[in-house]
Amino acid sequence: GDDVPEPASVAGVITVPFDPAHPPTAALPVALALAGPAGFAVESVASPAPGLAESCGAYLAARHREIAHAGVVAAPVHELDWPPADAIVRHVADGHTSFLCMATHGRGVVAGWALGSVASEVVSRSPVPVVLVGPAVRHAGTPIRHVLAATDAWSVAGAAHSAAERLAGLLGADLDVVDVQDDREGVRTLAARAGAKGDTLVVVACHPGEGHGRAAAGSPARELARHAACPVMVVPTEAAG
Repeated sequence: GDDVPEPASVAGVITVPFDPAHPPTAALPVALALAGPAGFAVESVASPAPGLAESCGAYLAARHREIAHAGVVAAPVHELDWPPADAIVRHVADGHTSFLCMATHGRGVVAGWALGSVASEVVSRSPVPVVLVGPAVRHAGTPIRHVLAATDAWSVAGAAHSAAERLAGLLGADLDVVDVQDDREGVRTLAARAGAKGDTLVVVACHPGEGHGRAAAGSPARELARHAACPVMVVPTEAAG
């Protein structure tokens, strides 16, 4: 319609991966809450498991309509290859995606599409930031009023701070910077500072390729996403440059 902004006026694209065998997760309302005020388009992608490709098109079309009905620019949908983590990383590597938005937990496993393991692998390899929506997020879709950036122990070359500063500006949100020197204490500190309203976005940094270290399950970023009542953006340090 006439109310759809021209591509030049869109701040960027938020890519939301879906499992077409299950209802949308809390990642979609979080993506919409970030996209609307900041002027991002939202893109739906899915990697259908073998045997489910036939229903994937209709599933993605429904997500496209849902995004448009929320008043957000709905980017064209994309059906990706299998397995999902590889396909998602390849898809965002072309540079069109500003960041991904994914849930860290799902309602089941279909042919190995274990959402938590996919999210973990994508975080460890993604060239763009990944917003993780964990099980403690009870108010998905709440407008983001505060952006909380972790520095020092989790932020190399200011990656987290740069991303947080840009997003806070686009969202019209307050920006707060927290010094994190210890991983375990940092998880507790950031989760507590984020509060329970779901109106905060915590931004931390990690190195790409460390899927069996800091970015893997049990790492600070994943632990924070597991316990925080708000979305957590994990920024690969190379994304800041």
